Amino acid sequence: MSYTPKSSLVIPDNSGNISVGNSTIVGSTNANQINLNGSEAQALHRSPNAVTSMFIYDTSKDSDGGAWTEKCQGTSWYNESLCGNWLGQKASEAAARLTGITNDYFQLTTDGKFYSLNQTSGKTEVFRGNKAKFPKLSAIVAEANNLTIYDLTEINRPMFWRDSTDSGYSLLCMLNGKLVTNSVGSPGVKVLDFPKDIYALKYRVSGYTLFSGNISGRKTNYKLYATSDSTNGILSNTIYKVDMTVLPNAPIDSITGLKIPTIALGTAGGVSVIRDNGTVSSNAFTWSTGYDWLSITKGYLLFGRATNYSGVQYIKLSSITGNTFTQTNMGQTGLIFNGANKLKALSKSSVITTNYAYALPIIYSKLNYQGLNIKSIGSRITNTYNTGMMIGDIKRCYLSDAITTGSITASNINNNIWFSNGDGNVVYDSGTNTVSISAIGVGINVFSGSVILTSQSNNQSSLTIIFTLYVDPTSTGAGVRIPSIKTSTAAYKGPYNISGTYVLTGVCGVFQLQWYCYSGFVGSISNVYCYDAITDRSYKVSGASIYGSLTKFLSSPNQNNQLIAYTGFSNTNYLQEPYSADLDFGTGEWSASCWVNIPVIISAISFILDRNYSSGQSLSLSTTSSGNFTSTVYDGTTSNTVSTTQAYNTGTWNKVSANYRSGKLSIEVNGTEVAVSTNRTPLLTLNNSNAVLTIGNNYALNAPFPGSLALLKLSATVPSTEQAVWMYEQEKQLFRDNANCVLPASTNALDLTYDDLTDRWTAIQAGYESTWSGLVRTSTSIPAGSYAGAVTQSGVKLLSRTTANAGVDISIPAYKLREEIVNKTENFNRTNQDIVTFTFDTSSFIATTTTGNNVLSSIGTLVQTPYVGMKVVTTTGTNIPTDTTIIGINGTTNYYLSASIVGSGTSGLQFVQSDFTLPVGYTTISVTTSTNGYIVREGVDYNLLFDGFVETIRFVTSPGINTWVKVRAVLDNQ
Repeated sequence: MSYTPKSSLVIPDNSGNISVGNSTIVGSTNANQINLNGSEAQALHRSPNAVTSMFIYDTSKDSDGGAWTEKCQGTSWYNESLCGNWLGQKASEAAARLTGITNDYFQLTTDGKFYSLNQTSGKTEVFRGNKAKFPKLSAIVAEANNLTIYDLTEINRPMFWRDSTDSGYSLLCMLNGKLVTNSVGSPGVKVLDFPKDIYALKYRVSGYTLFSGNISGRKTNYKLYATSDSTNGILSNTIYKVDMTVLPNAPIDSITGLKIPTIALGTAGGVSVIRDNGTVSSNAFTWSTGYDWLSITKGYLLFGRATNYSGVQYIKLSSITGNTFTQTNMGQTGLIFNGANKLKALSKSSVITTNYAYALPIIYSKLNYQGLNIKSIGSRITNTYNTGMMIGDIKRCYLSDAITTGSITASNINNNIWFSNGDGNVVYDSGTNTVSISAIGVGINVFSGSVILTSQSNNQSSLTIIFTLYVDPTSTGAGVRIPSIKTSTAAYKGPYNISGTYVLTGVCGVFQLQWYCYSGFVGSISNVYCYDAITDRSYKVSGASIYGSLTKFLSSPNQNNQLIAYTGFSNTNYLQEPYSADLDFGTGEWSASCWVNIPVIISAISFILDRNYSSGQSLSLSTTSSGNFTSTVYDGTTSNTVSTTQAYNTGTWNKVSANYRSGKLSIEVNGTEVAVSTNRTPLLTLNNSNAVLTIGNNYALNAPFPGSLALLKLSATVPSTEQAVWMYEQEKQLFRDNANCVLPASTNALDLTYDDLTDRWTAIQAGYESTWSGLVRTSTSIPAGSYAGAVTQSGVKLLSRTTANAGVDISIPAYKLREEIVNKTENFNRTNQDIVTFTFDTSSFIATTTTGNNVLSSIGTLVQTPYVGMKVVTTTGTNIPTDTTIIGINGTTNYYLSASIVGSGTSGLQFVQSDFTLPVGYTTISVTTSTNGYIVREGVDYNLLFDGFVETIRFVTSPGINTWVKVRAVLDNQ
């Protein structure tokens, strides 16, 4: 799968800025970029009232493609009295009369309400616009006491419909003609059904109520209820987030012909799901703040909270059957959701989030629903760094800085050391570099003090700290503990020497090494030295010490992008991280990758990275003296090496990855596997409690890398074939000339949004709006006031501001929108032409196995050649572990499995396929097997899996030998 960024309009000018509507577009010092998409920002909504929510409703995404809008002539809202011409936003009645006549209508900017002009003088508040038919494309804007729908298919985007029945509107969502919103005045969530003309269905803790009023009576008779049901209550009347989707097997409303949506609510009491059969299912996994963000993507519901954070929860919506459901916790062990409070869906397989404790980083992720956390891909982006794409259980991400160039040196900054002994007094050590410490208080883990160090580098976020901790022989305490370093639980006498790399605590540039003492402890700390270090940007947040000096420079050919590369490696200039258990991969899988630029002239072996010691287990990624890539792994007994046949000393950037899994050691270059080791016997453990990680050289410090390095990563996850290609295609954009890759400011990320039409996401900061294509920032705008939020959809962008013409601006494509929407609707019923049927003959073969090995040999009786990634099961024997897949194929003689054979070695085993994978981009509609002769059921006969790229049908029981599986699927452009 390849990734091609959308084209952007690059406008270099002398000022670096360009004015568009009420905004100023700015470029960085490296590149002045703007992507207008043929549109300019214009006023949509002006009001002194704060905008609480916005939504773009594209009816072409409805079940019938928006055809329902042509069938509403009998509804009350269709037949409401209409106004004349739309005059736009006006500061007064007098201003409106300059261009309008009787019955023309406008929005009064002083109160945000809408009025029509009376015959001679005066104005009347109105709640309907000048068109009867519901617009194919609309923008919905909510304020505390108003909810307004604007028609985006008409010139000047007139007000179409308005409601001011309730107070406290703060969320919006609309699908299949159903508008979901909440209110404070009448707590709970209400559903307005435009095709059925119902105002409204109200869900509360006490159950749901169906009001007897229609939509035109929203100001008078909405409180008269027709029916109620106390058995289908939601968890809380305080609603934070809402999202909607139509599941594949959703029932069809007999009146409207539309499929009934599933509605998910994030509430103060947990998550409630209003299912398409009318019942409510809930998860009362409560916290004091409730679930304040929630999103549906690819049929999965993701939800979490901003505080009391313990990970993102998820559940597949189609699996919910009862009144309650149990979620799965993604946890905090992977990179993707380690502390997120804002979550937005990007298409059906990706999300963006921000960090809960700080405004940054932005986390851009492509999810894997076969292992949601551990197999997913993600990046971290701030105003100072961009990690590129990290895979799964990422352990390290180095060399991802941006913008700042120049020399970095292992400079001692000892002159900025302050001591505290836990009594509230901070003293400066002027020369002895020593301070006495003792336990203050009674008990264990009594905080006794700290060393405070102030970095001379304003943008530094890691230091290497070396010190000596001395325990007085007269100490009666049981020991001392330094968090994240070492714990002593017994009486300890004598010097206690520890060194390591520690990460920023507190504000930027200020570091704190803390110690805790047990009751009765006395001693001292001395010989404190600190040095600048390189920060690991993975969720592990480690660091590597700088030895000697290195040079940081902009990595594009003309050095006018933002991503930094490192060069100048030698036997005395390199990076090194002390031993960390994070990099003890044991017998599990791992991957090591880096972007490298090897000079054309190379004459010696050189190392990109080397995790090694003078003895014991090791792994490395290096080059030969001819410029070929090599990876070597040693488990203490066996050494396994793989090398490319091609040389890469081209003076250009290439991404190289070494991957190990179940005995298979391979090298990928630019996302493609180019070399595989022939020894597939699984290695013993790679753990080495003495091993250090050296970057830009080997452990012996005699094989320095002669070129440049960037984006070096180590992970306990090996990417799939599709993931590897996609990661490469995303990251290579960072090395382009003019590529901006960091946020324009360090301020809070207030909102995030994604446009499925343009494949771009947008981040909102108070003073900036930045639009991104993958990892690259394509445009930046500065508002006349302060931005508060954004919504993008179908090529339309809404931006809300709190000051300077407060309200909402709109950017809309310049093409003929009305004709485009009509074409979408007319083409909707032609979707059967896009449905494709894939027929799979079940793969089946006989092979011989060996105990403890992962190689199948003596392959015979092939029905269909298996493929890499295929899950295999046996029809005889039980020596294949659960969920084993084929990870490599060597012609027709050997197949290599993801797990070693257990039990006794056996010959003549029958293997049969249970997984059937669609091509990239296709989504399953129905599945038929020759075993049953009819369509089989998802969740009963098979489950659908998704790895972010391809969808897989996994049968609970294999269809069997010599059978076929037919899958009807449609190409999903989202």
